[in-house]
Amino acid sequence: VAVAAGVMHTCALDDGGVKCWGHSLGGALNVPSLNNPRSLATYQSRSCVVDESGIKCWGTALSANLQNAIRRWSNVESLVSVGSLFCARVSGKIECATDAVLDGKLFDMFRFPGITPK
Repeated sequence: VAVAAGVMHTCALDDGGVKCWGHSLGGALNVPSLNNPRSLATYQSRSCVVDESGIKCWGTALSANLQNAIRRWSNVESLVSVGSLFCARVSGKIECATDAVLDGKLFDMFRFPGITPK
């Protein structure tokens, strides 16, 4: 079982799939059809899941920047969000993407080379 909370909604992942409750701002409660979901992350009024077909997100639209970064990820093992930062374990390595502006620059994607989580 995994639980992830956005600003005004919460989602849970278990053997029965994903269920969300709370305020449906931006469609945050509109869980799409999923095929064997295995990892869940939420941020504000959006949620994303890793399933057999890759990463699926719903709720408030992801920025084009974040969508492009997530599309490049393949073989995603797990997903987590911290604020506007989405991180995934991709083929044993950690990769992160955000739609935040840091030091006046929009971050696209960054990797943590050499970090292999246990």
